[in-house]
Amino acid sequence: MHVEDFFNEAMINLNFIQDGGKSVVAVQINQEKKQVVELLKAFGDLKAFNMVKDIQTGLSKGFAFCKYLDPTITDIVYKGIYWAKIDGLLIESANRVNDPNAALLMDQMINFTKNPDGSNRNLLQSVTNSSKLFSESESATGVINNLKFETALSKDQPNPFLNKGTLWFDNVFPLVHFFSISKGIRLIFLNRYARTLEEDPSSLFPTKDQISYEIVKSAANIKEGGIFVDYKTNLENAEFIKAVNKNLVDSGVRSYFNFNYVRAHHVVGTPFIEDMLGHLPEKRLKVEFEGPDVPMETLYTEFRKYGRILDIITQPKSCKDLPRFAMVQFASLKYASNAKNCLHGEKINETRLSIQYEKEESKGGYFKWLFEHPKISVPILLVILAGTTYLIFDPLRAWFVTNEMTKRYHFTYYRQKIYSWWSDFTGNEYVKPLLGRLGLEEKSVKQNESWKEREKEETRLKDLLKEIPQNVILISGPRGCGKSEMIEHALKDNMKVIINCDDLVDAPSDYFMLSKFSKQVGFYPELSFLVSFGDLINGLMGTATGTKATNVGTTVDSEVEKILGALTCACINISKSQKKNRQFFKDPSNQSSEAKLELTDLKFPVIVIEGFMTKDIAKYDFLYEMLTVWAQKTVADHLAHVIFVSNNPGSVKYLDKASSNAFLEKIILNDAPLDSAMSYVKSRLGLVFSPSELLPCVEGLGGRKTDLELLVQKIKIGMSPQDAYNEIILKSVTEIRKIGMNRNESDVQDKKHVAKWNIAQFWKIVELLSKFEEISYDDLRYHAVFGGDEMPLQYMENSGLINIFHSNGRPTSLKAGRPVYRAAFGKMMSDKKLVASMGVETNKILLSQIVSSIEKLEKELLTLIEIRSERNSLTRATRNGLESRIEFIAGQLTAANKSCMDLDEQTRKYKENLQLKTK
Repeated sequence: MHVEDFFNEAMINLNFIQDGGKSVVAVQINQEKKQVVELLKAFGDLKAFNMVKDIQTGLSKGFAFCKYLDPTITDIVYKGIYWAKIDGLLIESANRVNDPNAALLMDQMINFTKNPDGSNRNLLQSVTNSSKLFSESESATGVINNLKFETALSKDQPNPFLNKGTLWFDNVFPLVHFFSISKGIRLIFLNRYARTLEEDPSSLFPTKDQISYEIVKSAANIKEGGIFVDYKTNLENAEFIKAVNKNLVDSGVRSYFNFNYVRAHHVVGTPFIEDMLGHLPEKRLKVEFEGPDVPMETLYTEFRKYGRILDIITQPKSCKDLPRFAMVQFASLKYASNAKNCLHGEKINETRLSIQYEKEESKGGYFKWLFEHPKISVPILLVILAGTTYLIFDPLRAWFVTNEMTKRYHFTYYRQKIYSWWSDFTGNEYVKPLLGRLGLEEKSVKQNESWKEREKEETRLKDLLKEIPQNVILISGPRGCGKSEMIEHALKDNMKVIINCDDLVDAPSDYFMLSKFSKQVGFYPELSFLVSFGDLINGLMGTATGTKATNVGTTVDSEVEKILGALTCACINISKSQKKNRQFFKDPSNQSSEAKLELTDLKFPVIVIEGFMTKDIAKYDFLYEMLTVWAQKTVADHLAHVIFVSNNPGSVKYLDKASSNAFLEKIILNDAPLDSAMSYVKSRLGLVFSPSELLPCVEGLGGRKTDLELLVQKIKIGMSPQDAYNEIILKSVTEIRKIGMNRNESDVQDKKHVAKWNIAQFWKIVELLSKFEEISYDDLRYHAVFGGDEMPLQYMENSGLINIFHSNGRPTSLKAGRPVYRAAFGKMMSDKKLVASMGVETNKILLSQIVSSIEKLEKELLTLIEIRSERNSLTRATRNGLESRIEFIAGQLTAANKSCMDLDEQTRKYKENLQLKTK
């Protein structure tokens, strides 16, 4: 081996030499002196520089020596120029040596360069002897580690590591992208795994028994999913990389996160490792040219080896922007990462490639266009949303409503099945308490046997439900007469949905009303919260489009229609099934002797609307009209039976008017007679009390089931019958005063709930019903207090204060709204102070009416007297008529004055009772 080749290939370097305060750095380089000096001056001012050259050729022998004015710069140079590059050639600095004997070694090396004919072995012997001197010195800690001279430097044994390079192993770590940035356990694990590979990357290489190589160092690039490994080998780089990849496949080295093979790639550029989260891997690479432009063909050839390329975009020649660049679009992140890490810094001809990731242009061009054109996009999105709702939500909602009717997938349905099966299987009565605790007992609705008055109406209701739906059914009666109990008992085996209007019409907001309605019907999923965003959507639309937008969001009416529409779909599904079963069983061949089914046993679904028109004025009273229209259509289509339950007598007229093309089936419930009420109370209390104790209380409460039940509950908690009865009366008095005297708008939160009658009219009702059980409707209507106006009486009936009874299609009489109200009226009349105060208020109203009437009569009388004064212009008949009218008005005035005097006298007596001083 020639001496020059020895220095160029073996690269003997001495990085730090200190001799009497002198600092020397030996640099391996094969470049011009000017370039090396410029590189070294970047670290500090040079004191001396010597590039060793061949005497004959004048070319550099591949190393140089330098001195700095500041000895402390040596360490900085050692670290700064390590793996530095000048025109593609690597500068490698060796280990530092601190020993006085280093000068001897340096002199030997310099003398050798001046004597190129010397023997390699003589050089080896001299350097080895100098090295022994270093090892004997206490300050020599790492004696010329890079001077690895061996006997293999002889001419008959070549250097074992002729080639070196860098490999990039991909797919070692998961690529970091926008959605995987984290600081948690995942990052801790990756850092530990990266340190392990950096310390010992031998698991990625074949064994040294197969090929000869040495791993110099490694550096992990976690963000881009791989690791750099520097190596030395005696093979060509292509053969070495091929052997490494073959070993990776044969050994089955796969990634832990996607189980794909790890691949090795030759790094032809300069590795650049950074951890900036603002530069995350992308499929697109921006390749900047530091020099002339590289043709597309060359770029494709260089980049294609790392993966499939989708496109390469170069700048037109007319573009004057600097630096010039090209865009390379890969098919995956891994391909782009491999190309960037292997080719960054590569020099093609005279152009250096600087590669960085470039964010891809948004693929959502359509979305961008939609956001830029809201006048078109918003209606389109609304149509898409409506279509999605129709295709997905509507069938799902109909299924939920059907399940609410049939209870097919309700726990209550299977609970009764389990109870029946277990009872039949065990036949043990001790099992019932256990099933009751588990919630598996059978909960059947049983009507009290002594309540005989409901059997007739219940039988009629069951007969109507057996027929095909043709007419709407109305069940009316006063509050507490047992309407709900009768319906529950009659419909215990029917498919039904119960809608309670009382919970809906006075809901605090649209959301609560729609939520309650959806829950009652089983309407899921419900999006009632969208109603609250109606105004918000309109405002946003107006802001976005610049025009006024109305009715963009959903409304309460539309949401109620959706719920009723889902209820209609459920009725259609059930009715189709019922009709199919009817057709099947009409065929005698399908009716076997083992399972014979009558046609009348096939039941249609039943929709019960409770609390209908209970409140004439409410926030959502439009629901009454919507439910009525829907019920008429449902019955006309023979889909389901619809039952309205109301305690408002006006509901009869309302439904009769709405059912102009159909007949309204009416079932009217009244209070039970005394003997039935007594039987009911006895059955609930047993034989604890004698009939003489219970009879006065039951007689005062009448046949109203809710009042009788309240009496029973109070007696069961320890009260005597009379005390319980008196407490119920006092409670009723409070209710009556609240209903009848609620005339001050400041006393109520909602002005709609102010009474539509005056104090005199209310007190006249109390006065008369305290004396008589029933009074004539016409007599009361034409009393001076009412003056022929029947609207106050109708409002009182709607509020539950009175009940008006009809005969021959017209009102004939009225009673107290509840039987207990008669006793309450008597209790109120027994209060002298209350009677006196109400008398004063009543007389005040009557006096004001009489005074107004007197003023009209006096005005008319003055007019007639003025006309009569012109006797000469009047005929005899006219004068006689005037005299008769004057006498009549005078009589009216006399009677009115007498009434005023009587009322004034009564008022004086009332005030005396109130202990008021009068003038």
